[in-house]
Amino acid sequence: MVLIASILLPPVDAIENTNLTARMIECAMLVLYSISLGYGIERLASGPSAVNREKRWGKSVLMGLLIPGAVLAYWNFPINFDATVGNMALRYFADMTYILAGVLAGTAVSTMPRGFRAGALIITFLSVGMMGSMMLVWQPGFYTAYPAAQNLDSNAFLMGVGALGVLISGSWTLKVLDVV
Repeated sequence: MVLIASILLPPVDAIENTNLTARMIECAMLVLYSISLGYGIERLASGPSAVNREKRWGKSVLMGLLIPGAVLAYWNFPINFDATVGNMALRYFADMTYILAGVLAGTAVSTMPRGFRAGALIITFLSVGMMGSMMLVWQPGFYTAYPAAQNLDSNAFLMGVGALGVLISGSWTLKVLDVV
């Protein structure tokens, strides 16, 4: 919780208003820390004796994929993302929805079948890389509130994270999905 709170401090927001890569990293960190928080909450709520969890597809898909995906898609759409640059109330609202989406995804992780988790992980990395490639071809810049040079830096960063994630998790995903 302390890490999430420290990301939301005004000095950090001042940097993020001028640096697109810093803003992207903050959004990713909020979601990742919130997923960890949600997973911990779900583990505590279910107790240590709950070794064999019931796999509930409805909860897994809705809370682990659809709601977080909709939140991330909405706030990373260029018009909405740019609107949060100058408007701190809107920025904090967006950050709180990132946290809520992450907590929901974290609570659903343990109910997802292993193959579904593997597929969701690889699709996430592919989406991050695809967002970076969209930023490369969208002229004059994907996020117009930031300079075009920062859009280029961020697209390289996102494409690198996506490629590295696919590279690292790819063989495990193929094994879990029983492709190889």
